[in-house]
Amino acid sequence: MSNSKIANSKPAEQDESDDPSTGSEESKLVPPDGEEYEEQQTGIELSYSLREEEIYECLKRSSYLHMNRKTSVFVLAALAVLAVAFLAAGIATYRSLFYFYAASCATLIIVLGVFPYQNNKARARSSADGHTVRMAIYPDHIQVGRGIKRWEIPMDGTTEFAQIENMLVLYVAEKDDPKRKIGQKMVIIPTRCIKPRNLPDVQAMIVAGTRPKKMPKS
Repeated sequence: MSNSKIANSKPAEQDESDDPSTGSEESKLVPPDGEEYEEQQTGIELSYSLREEEIYECLKRSSYLHMNRKTSVFVLAALAVLAVAFLAAGIATYRSLFYFYAASCATLIIVLGVFPYQNNKARARSSADGHTVRMAIYPDHIQVGRGIKRWEIPMDGTTEFAQIENMLVLYVAEKDDPKRKIGQKMVIIPTRCIKPRNLPDVQAMIVAGTRPKKMPKS
């Protein structure tokens, strides 16, 4: 299972200037408020809705079992061998204890192999609620949401980044958990919501302001 929280799974606070349409996807250049023209940094504003399959793919690829695939396969295979061995021993000796061990191994296989899949499916389904995610990407930070619920992702090398299929995924540590012992916020940015002419700039700013996250090959 993954400790990553889907940070853009909750609706951002909207103000009167928000586009009332839900599910719109666009990107445009926007300067930060309150700065003099000559000091402005041009940001790229994005607006999009996440799809269930996008969220699920990111959760799956970010899960502990996927990140440690070789270990997970070895553990599941060992449990399967033990289950068969205990079952065979129970049949040969008629001792119920061996049946108990075999059932315990089978239960662990279900918990480790099936439960994470079902959990990720349920999380993806509940998070894909159709709300519009709004953010603005600048060279030194990313502004997520609007109004009182607005928060920022620092682009100072503390955030991790990975590209999962056609999605730019940021892993942001909690402020009180800089060593990522508790978990991370996962911010998903589908490239479909970025205009082709803006995509190289978005990728360049994100790569420059983050560090790569180690991801296993699919």
